[in-house]
Amino acid sequence: MNNNEDGFNEGTISKKSGSKSEFLIFLIGIFSSILVFINPSNPVFGFSAIVLALIVVWFILLGNKLRVQKSLFIPLAIIWSIYFYHWFMSPTDIIANIRTPVYILSTIVWVLILPQLINSRQFIDSLSVLGSIFVLVGLPSIVTGRYLIGPLEITAFHSMIDFPISIELYKMKSIFANPNSFGVFMLGSVLSCVGYYIRQRNLLSIIMLFLSSTGLFLSNSRGAMIGTIAGIFIIISYMYGGPFILRLVTITGTLASIVFMLSVLRILPIPIVETLDMTGRDQIWRGTARAILDRLVLGYGPGDTGNYAESYIQGRYAGLQPHNSYLRLFLTTGLIGGLSYLIMIGKTALDTMKVISDSTEVVIFAIFCAILVNQVFAGDSLFGLSSSSAIGAIALGFSAKFVRAHLQG
Repeated sequence: MNNNEDGFNEGTISKKSGSKSEFLIFLIGIFSSILVFINPSNPVFGFSAIVLALIVVWFILLGNKLRVQKSLFIPLAIIWSIYFYHWFMSPTDIIANIRTPVYILSTIVWVLILPQLINSRQFIDSLSVLGSIFVLVGLPSIVTGRYLIGPLEITAFHSMIDFPISIELYKMKSIFANPNSFGVFMLGSVLSCVGYYIRQRNLLSIIMLFLSSTGLFLSNSRGAMIGTIAGIFIIISYMYGGPFILRLVTITGTLASIVFMLSVLRILPIPIVETLDMTGRDQIWRGTARAILDRLVLGYGPGDTGNYAESYIQGRYAGLQPHNSYLRLFLTTGLIGGLSYLIMIGKTALDTMKVISDSTEVVIFAIFCAILVNQVFAGDSLFGLSSSSAIGAIALGFSAKFVRAHLQG
């Protein structure tokens, strides 16, 4: 490949995929995941699960074959097996019985099928456009608190953003159920807009980048902001430093995240971390860690994680979800499932860093890493129906696809 004027190679991976019908299937899947964040209710969960099941049926009926590396499939199969184990061992746990097939179905679609159906540019361009539209829809609500678009009521979050000057604006959540859900989607949108700007360098790309960045800021989602900053550093490191600097930045950031978590858990105490306002996450994480130790090997199953750790947490935070997807995986699938998850994302990240060759690939890798950073502060893993799970899982699938294409020459 020849380098272009921006210091990138033009991407050619997956140009054969991405027909109009396949792209439509992708959009239907993404909108079904967004619905989970708009109205997190059982009927919506059921509808989204049915949509994913139909995508699998459609994929099979067309005679498609899954192409996946052992390094990705084996950890997934181990985690699926643990889910099935808990399903059979706890037949009365309704939540676990519902989540088990849903988690397996969602990862099959997000990680294995959709990245095979569409090309990578369609993915990031869709996030760019959708994110910009969601911000435009949500903008009036940050001033008025709520407004109507026909029969649809758009509301802001009930709390205000703290500005250093005397300006009062509601937190933006657009059509989503809360600002954090909106913020995670905007994380993907901001980084996608960066990729769109690198390719196009036109007025539209600047406008979309400005809108998505504004939406992320107005969501006031700190985890999503930190993840986005990490993703931007990854893109810049590749643009101006090449593959070696990309690896250095990514590995350094990973080690920093691990040290941070260990410090909060008081395994590796760092005084400055103790002074941070974790909004209760420090207590929740420590209680969750104690719960994990009491059922270390296979965990508790994919049921109500708040209930699993409730007796280990004191005060008003008892009964809340772990607010950390890694602790949640160890809580639900034990040491075996948690390590399988870490090996899967770690091996994929290391392999992807070796083969990145163009702007689209580095942007998708940045989205993948940014979602992983956000998961330090949020409970949504790559298993699930929500759009945060979908974006991260699809980025994982594309990263694995880049590696596979490189190995195939």
